[in-house]
Amino acid sequence: MYQFYLKSKAGTPMRANVHRRRSYIKEAYLTMLFVAFSLSVLSQNITLKETNAPLRKVFLAISDQSGIEFLASSEVFEASKPVTINVADKPVGAVLETIFKTQPLKYEIKEKIVVVTRKETITTIRKDSKNENLIRGKVTDSVGNTLPGATIRNETSGSVSITDADGQFSITGNVGNRVSASFLGYTIAAMEIKNASIQLSFILKLTNARLNEVSVVSTGYQTLPKERATGSFTTVGKELFNQQVTPDILSRLESITNGLSVFRNDATRTSQIMVRGLSSINGPTSPLIVVDNFPYEGDLNNLNPNEVESITVLKDAAAASIWGTRAGNGVIVITTKKGRYNQPLQVEANASVTIAAKPNFNYLTQMSSNDYIGFERSLFDKGYYTNQLSSPLAPVVSPVVQLLNQAKNGLITQAKADELISNFGRHDVRDDFSKYLYRQAVNQQYSANITGGSDRSSYLFGIAYENDLNQIKASNDRLNLKYQASYKLLKDLQFNTSLRFTIANTKSGDPSFGSINPIQPYTFLADNDGNAIAVGQTYNQDKKDALMKTGNFLDWNYYPLTNSDYSYQRSKTHDILANFGVDYKLTGDITLDIKYQYEKQTVDGNTVNELQSYYARNLINSFTSVSGTTVTRNIPVGGILDKQRTDLTSHSLRAQLNYSKNWGAHSVALLAGQELRNNITSNTFDRNYGYNSDVLTVAAVRYSQFFTNSLTNEQTTIPFVNSLNQSDYRFLSTYFNGAYTYNNKYTVSISGRRDGSNIFGVNTNDKWTPLWSAGLSWDVSKESFYHSEAIPYLKIRGTYGFSGNVDPSRSALTTISYVNTSIYTGGPISAVSNFANPDLRWEKIRTINIGFDLRTKNDRLTLTLDYYRKNATDLYATVPVDYTAGLNIATVTKNVGAMAGQGIDLALNGKIIDRLIKWTSSANVNFYKDKVTKYYQTSNSGFYYVNGSKTPVEGFPVWSLFSYRYAGLDETGDPVGYLNGQRSKDYAAITGAGTTVNDLVYSGPRFPVWFGSWGNTFSYENLSLATRLTYSFGAYFRRRSIDYRSVATIGLSHPDYTKRWQKPGDELSTNIPSMIYPLVPARDDLYNASEVLTERSDNIRLQYVTIGYQFTKQQHRWLPVRSAQVFLNGNNLGIIWRANKSGIDPDFINTSTSMPIPPNYAVGIRASL
Repeated sequence: MYQFYLKSKAGTPMRANVHRRRSYIKEAYLTMLFVAFSLSVLSQNITLKETNAPLRKVFLAISDQSGIEFLASSEVFEASKPVTINVADKPVGAVLETIFKTQPLKYEIKEKIVVVTRKETITTIRKDSKNENLIRGKVTDSVGNTLPGATIRNETSGSVSITDADGQFSITGNVGNRVSASFLGYTIAAMEIKNASIQLSFILKLTNARLNEVSVVSTGYQTLPKERATGSFTTVGKELFNQQVTPDILSRLESITNGLSVFRNDATRTSQIMVRGLSSINGPTSPLIVVDNFPYEGDLNNLNPNEVESITVLKDAAAASIWGTRAGNGVIVITTKKGRYNQPLQVEANASVTIAAKPNFNYLTQMSSNDYIGFERSLFDKGYYTNQLSSPLAPVVSPVVQLLNQAKNGLITQAKADELISNFGRHDVRDDFSKYLYRQAVNQQYSANITGGSDRSSYLFGIAYENDLNQIKASNDRLNLKYQASYKLLKDLQFNTSLRFTIANTKSGDPSFGSINPIQPYTFLADNDGNAIAVGQTYNQDKKDALMKTGNFLDWNYYPLTNSDYSYQRSKTHDILANFGVDYKLTGDITLDIKYQYEKQTVDGNTVNELQSYYARNLINSFTSVSGTTVTRNIPVGGILDKQRTDLTSHSLRAQLNYSKNWGAHSVALLAGQELRNNITSNTFDRNYGYNSDVLTVAAVRYSQFFTNSLTNEQTTIPFVNSLNQSDYRFLSTYFNGAYTYNNKYTVSISGRRDGSNIFGVNTNDKWTPLWSAGLSWDVSKESFYHSEAIPYLKIRGTYGFSGNVDPSRSALTTISYVNTSIYTGGPISAVSNFANPDLRWEKIRTINIGFDLRTKNDRLTLTLDYYRKNATDLYATVPVDYTAGLNIATVTKNVGAMAGQGIDLALNGKIIDRLIKWTSSANVNFYKDKVTKYYQTSNSGFYYVNGSKTPVEGFPVWSLFSYRYAGLDETGDPVGYLNGQRSKDYAAITGAGTTVNDLVYSGPRFPVWFGSWGNTFSYENLSLATRLTYSFGAYFRRRSIDYRSVATIGLSHPDYTKRWQKPGDELSTNIPSMIYPLVPARDDLYNASEVLTERSDNIRLQYVTIGYQFTKQQHRWLPVRSAQVFLNGNNLGIIWRANKSGIDPDFINTSTSMPIPPNYAVGIRASL
């Protein structure tokens, strides 16, 4: 091989020229590729017919047919002219030329993106000083695509340049000068020149200017431009959605979604997600969840949050009424990622690991061990436990009471008892739970999507895996597989399909704090060597020990530390969700859309209690019979296996016609259709005794025979829990939606729907319910008299309409359930679950909404403000039944309740700093209050309304906090209340019939009046920081305190015991009653439901902080992918301010057993290949 080093005319080696020629060839080749690709995009044929249509609408139509994306700012659309065009089967390039011929705009194609800008001349200032250097560089986006036409500015000297077709540029400058790069639709980046000979590299990030990301909302039936929408919507994009890392979708929405809140009922340990508060008193309150255009009937935990593209929340009647009787509580529309036409192969991958700390056990309120022991000693000395110790039912007593009784009976010496009790006094059961049963939680998430498409098809393949191990070692793993595709079978015919398959496995863990009852503050779970120690359970331990000593019974001890090894629950979920759809363009203005969805979800659950488990041993021992030397196991020795299976089968079919036409200054969009839905759910439960997991055998038992309990001598039968049930709900709906826009300024919308069901009404009119809505919008900023430069966009909206609510568990016809088999006759036992109720119908919600939307210049600030009023009628409520009817029930459910609510939703988004350092901020401000306007109160007694449950009272909020009036303590330490307006210590009367609801103190609502969030995002070049605070004001709760009866009976204690009244004069410094004997339950009830324990729920939380850094191939040649973002997320970071001085988290007021969710920290990566 020969090498030549001849000189060229330029005096450079020929070999160098050879390399330079190769560079030219490569440049020419790449240019040809770009031109060829642009030509392939422009050569696609489309059909378009519009008359005086907004440019935005025209872009959407082109995008739908070709897959091309348009990148344009709001200023571009404001400067645009209406478009009139009528072309059939013409290339995109020719269509664009026709459109832009009369526009004050220009466009450039970059891959599949058409970048649209105003026609402006950018002057390049050339080098005019010999002292300045020529600085070279390149501009790309975050995934490595070059950005031709980007503006490069030397902020120090003022010189300007523009990137070429390869994103390359040159500009004059010196070391120390600041140079910025900007491109329409992307954030501005800037850097300092540190070395004139080193090429600058700018990486610009997309802003939210892409048309499809910001200008349309999805209702599940249609996608419409925001400027045509009259209703109230909240949209959440994937960037905001992905600022948090959680295993599910809905938990991310609480802190970022305007108008959405979560009410946590700590008494039932449930969380209720709500849109704009309540719309029902006793009916369902959850919003309808729609996934890819259909209601999702399965378990939402089956969905992978990493596949979410966007979320739209429909809040008022105009937005949600198209969903009819399921829209009364709002609608959450989830749109998942999909492939696009003409999209090159792309791979996205995500991986994250989340670590959650142990909960804070110091949050739990309990008496100190020594105080608790002193309390028990006092009661023992007074004879309180005598009945329990001698009861034939052998109830559980605490270890201290057991030792005191043994010493009393001479079984051990008093000194020995005191020694052992002293050891208890130095122990705290919370330490054992923290040490032995709780651990850090770990969650792992991995997902990948492959997308692509041609001009005739598009596709997406997705896979995701999650593994979760919580603080008590309960596990959950989930595998998601997804396939989605669209095919253009003919010019006017498109076929769409998606298949989603989920497998999920769960396994229970160790017992949580509060799940073992009773348990004392001093209880030991393990000895000094970590070996499990027995804890009293079910029966008196001394009596169980006595039977075990006979040798005829199995070990009857309960070991919390090891029991979960032998007693556990497992479940396996299989979920198949299939969608098929056909879109056919009948004419230029009419399309036919047919969609079908099938879902099959099966959950197989096993509750296994092996022979070593306490449940199995206790049941076997309880039914063991001993006669002389003969021992009979009426429940065979072995495990107990409970098998449960739940099957859900859902079919949904929708046929819809869409009509869209523009002529002159007029625009009409209509849709009408019918929908069929059928949900069948079945449950089976079977118990197997004598289960042997090794050989898979079970044994028969005699259910119909009575046996004597070996310890209590009670006559009872072996538990029979087998059951079968099935529900079949069918719905038929007809709907219509239309909008008319005049001159791109005035829009009128109307929507109607008629729902029918097989569960409501005997009369035909009651089986069906018509629901409708109407709306108006006015784009004030397009009026000739409007000339505000500060606020270039102003829109006013108003809607009025009706939506509905349905509870499938209620029926208008008599419903009989066969619940068991009689042990006497062998025949079935049935019960009436629903009595005939021929007038039962749907709940109905009327909503009025008035809204304003505005944007300041350059979108520096955007504001959306909505005021709404809701009136819900025909609500489910109980009414008395004529006792002569012989139904053996006191009340029946009728549509006789009513409530009203009103509120304000304010959303603010602003660009605080938009320079090298960027700061954007968003705030959600929500106000909500409601009251019951009609409700039959089954009781007027005050005690019925102070127990913490939902007890509606006319004129007050649905969730209200009522309390007894409290006059403090008297000189003896007794609590003093009020009876007939006078101070009184007649506790039985005060907490009984002597106090009515009108005598109670109303503190306020339990649901916050003001709530929302404030988020901020800071960025510098490739580094970003996102934070979000949430707040809640205007709600009240009642904190826990000492209840002497609960301490004595179930071991539920409180450290307020040390602050109790103990001597005369203490009443001046404490409100906590003295301890007296005998215990007086009504005395405790007065204090624990009194106004003195009321606290404000107001709080501010730091919900999350997320730090991210973006890597690109252009910056880091070693990077194996085009781009990657590494992030660190901290979630549930805690309360930073609260109104109450007791240190209580208002979401976790049951401080005896529940603890706040601990902070969790995630690290992860998102990559594009």
